[in-house]
Amino acid sequence: MSNSINVKGYGSINIGHLREVQENTRDQAFDLKMMMTAYWKIVLKRMVDCLALQLRFFIQKVVNKEIEMEIASEVMGGGRIEKMLNEPLSTSKKRECLQNSIALLQESKETMEQVMDGVVISSD
Repeated sequence: MSNSINVKGYGSINIGHLREVQENTRDQAFDLKMMMTAYWKIVLKRMVDCLALQLRFFIQKVVNKEIEMEIASEVMGGGRIEKMLNEPLSTSKKRECLQNSIALLQESKETMEQVMDGVVISSD
């Protein structure tokens, strides 16, 4: 008989020494190993989740602190927030162009409706 067995996920395992152990003890050891393996996978996932949450928390904390300091310095006398809230010139030009296009499209729609109302449908 073979002294090793190939188990998926574990590789080759030597089982020669288990022949001398009672069947009940072997079954209990196998069950314990499987429960520990399942539990360990859960523990690893939880550790990864916990690390990700900790990183997110620390990044949020740093960003919030930086933003708070920036806003405080602006309120005390910078004025850059006001500049950030103003619309850039390029954006205002694009907005005006879009408004003109919308007006032209609405006018075209009205003209098309008038033309379609004037068309007489003839049936033979």
